[in-house]
Amino acid sequence: MSPIRPIAVQWDKRDWLALTIYLALAHAIFFPALRPNVFLWGTDTVAHDYGLLRYNWSQIAEHGQLPLWNPYLFCGLPSLGTFASCPFYPLQWLFVFVPFALAFTYQYIASDWLAGLWTYWAARWMGLGRTAAFFAGMAFMVSGHVVTLAHAGHLQKVAAISWMPFVFGCATAAVRQRRWAWWVACGVGLAAQLLASHLQIAYYTMLFLAPWILWLALFAREQRSLREELLFAAAGVAIALAVAGGLSAAQVIPAIETTPLTNRGAGLAFDEAASASYPPLEFLEYLLPSFLGDSTGWSFPYRGQWGERIVTDYMGILPIILALYALVAARDRNRWFWLALIVIAAVLATGRYTPVYRVAFNYLPGLNRFRSPGTIMVFIAWPVALLAGYGLEKFRVRIQDRACGQRYLVVLRVWFYAGIFAVIFAAILALKSGGTFLSPLFAAVFPSYWQSGSIWQSLARSLVVAAISCAALVAVVASARWSQSASKGICVLASAIVFILAFLDPRLHEWRYIKANVPQADVRRLEMYLFHDWTDAVLRGLTQPIRGVEIGSELSNRMMTRGIGTLHGYHPVYLNSYADLLRLYADNHPQLGRLVFEQFLVAPESHDPGGEYQKALAEEGRVVWLRRPAPLCAYFPEEMVVAESREAVLAAMANADFNPYRVSYTLDPELAFRANAAAGHDSTATATLVAYSPNRIDLRVSCDTSRPLVLAELAAPGWQWTLDSGERFKPLAANHAFRAAMMPAGSHSVSLLYRPFSLRVGLYMTLLSVLFLVLLLIASVRVARRRSAV
Repeated sequence: MSPIRPIAVQWDKRDWLALTIYLALAHAIFFPALRPNVFLWGTDTVAHDYGLLRYNWSQIAEHGQLPLWNPYLFCGLPSLGTFASCPFYPLQWLFVFVPFALAFTYQYIASDWLAGLWTYWAARWMGLGRTAAFFAGMAFMVSGHVVTLAHAGHLQKVAAISWMPFVFGCATAAVRQRRWAWWVACGVGLAAQLLASHLQIAYYTMLFLAPWILWLALFAREQRSLREELLFAAAGVAIALAVAGGLSAAQVIPAIETTPLTNRGAGLAFDEAASASYPPLEFLEYLLPSFLGDSTGWSFPYRGQWGERIVTDYMGILPIILALYALVAARDRNRWFWLALIVIAAVLATGRYTPVYRVAFNYLPGLNRFRSPGTIMVFIAWPVALLAGYGLEKFRVRIQDRACGQRYLVVLRVWFYAGIFAVIFAAILALKSGGTFLSPLFAAVFPSYWQSGSIWQSLARSLVVAAISCAALVAVVASARWSQSASKGICVLASAIVFILAFLDPRLHEWRYIKANVPQADVRRLEMYLFHDWTDAVLRGLTQPIRGVEIGSELSNRMMTRGIGTLHGYHPVYLNSYADLLRLYADNHPQLGRLVFEQFLVAPESHDPGGEYQKALAEEGRVVWLRRPAPLCAYFPEEMVVAESREAVLAAMANADFNPYRVSYTLDPELAFRANAAAGHDSTATATLVAYSPNRIDLRVSCDTSRPLVLAELAAPGWQWTLDSGERFKPLAANHAFRAAMMPAGSHSVSLLYRPFSLRVGLYMTLLSVLFLVLLLIASVRVARRRSAV
């Protein structure tokens, strides 16, 4: 094959029509969730995202401050640095202007629309005509891996996925046209992925973008030397990374500061990283949707090894047929790159089921920072959609040849009749034997998964769709022959049938994953769940920060929206220091409660914590227990011992008689202290909490001599201690994880303000980058106008 020719993609009214159709299709996919008082239900949406986003944007809209620190999760968490908040991603700004539930749904709609639109645009740069490119975009945006992530509640992942085709399209345009502007645009796409706060998708995008650029450099260089092409590509990638880093700095720089202190800093253990590996048998999902059942509650219960199937990877039979046809009949070299990408992604997705993933985990830089290998499956769905576009274009060209079209017509008719016969045969067997006529055969193939109903149902469905798909392609071949002597409207109608089938096939399977017509999707019910609880009668009267444990709901973040902290909750990134304490005290030891200012425990009536707890309220078989006497949020320990190592601190804290109010431990020599009198309520040293908010804490302290003050708040970079005189204290740490500082003698007002330097640097870089791009755009427009005038 000759080298790839330069391509100039010109935008006209047909492209605007494609854009509009994609927007309509995205609305059609998620239409059930657009009704009043409904939200797009998802497992992580209810358990994590909705409440967390509700809290974050309430801080912005109601209090006029960025949610930099979240005090209600894990005893405190840096929001930006752990990607618990992504306020700089443009689609998130919908929360300011649109009712919250609707804004949540529209982010899925907008992301799905962008996924289709950018795939169409990228496919055009890769050489596909408008019809084939439109088919590729539609196949991707309606694919199970994109749409049903809504059922999993993975909003950030969908947002990052939607920009992946844009990045590949810009890189393709840059190499084909040798224009630096496309590298800048490529950086904008990468920045969007980073600002969407799903680093794993951004990582995979960059991981596979590099070989794609190298592929293009090798086969699109025409008369240029390989060295010249590689230098241009390397410089372009550097520009893209610089632009991406600059635009996303406000989110990424705080993450760079925080990550070394979190569970992702040194990399995950292999077992944790591979915990959601994709079982190899599940790849049959691409042909047999829900053949092992699923976890939607609308079909057979899931019987596979994936734990649960809350998403589907089914893309439809027709795109698979056309993708296979592209591999066999197309003559474009690119198809081999996309096939290789599919194979690599499939192998990596299987994780612990193959030794290849362990090798990649150990030697591929950055891979050990991420869990859930199945996340890479999107790099199967997108290449398959592109190959389907290649296949459709080649098919439409070949059927114009009368001899070739006649052969295709015969073959497709055979497949159509074979499919019909197979469906009839399967139906007869199912009726005759209750669906178990071939049970021994299926049981031998699927020994631990066998469930006749789901497999028969899925097989029958796929056979029916395959037969209809062949019939649709027969109609296209026949109409191509007729169009030479009759109206071309017949050909258009036949082609339209193919597109409609390609959309409806996966859509009719995905409807069960779009849960908007179930009671759980009532936004009023969810808001009531998040903002009201029978325990509020007691808990809302406690002193901030209100923290405790709800036994049986440890992984829920629901209390956060009520201004109540949970010592557990869920977020995939957390501070190592706090995790060390949970492991040390087995999650619920009384010593942990004193350290973290635990004030309450909500437990079943049969669970009596005893000891320091007092029963306060009971309802519906559950009891609110209050810790009495109440713990101290800020205290002056009687003695501060300087330990030799982190391990020594943890060992001392593990002693059964450890009491932080009497003896605390530190690694900072500046905090060394020993009092003559006992500390606590009878001590001459007192600390009173005056005001408490997420980013600021005000204290009133009094002590007769200079001594260390410990706060039951996690230590992290960015907290500033300031005395009423304006004097700044050096932030130190005590008891392994908590904030501490040396207080001067006397009575003082002390404020703690969370102002991480990393955020200021990041915001400065982002604003400069935006200003630079705006100026660059203005300059480019002026130059273009001058050239057009000449």
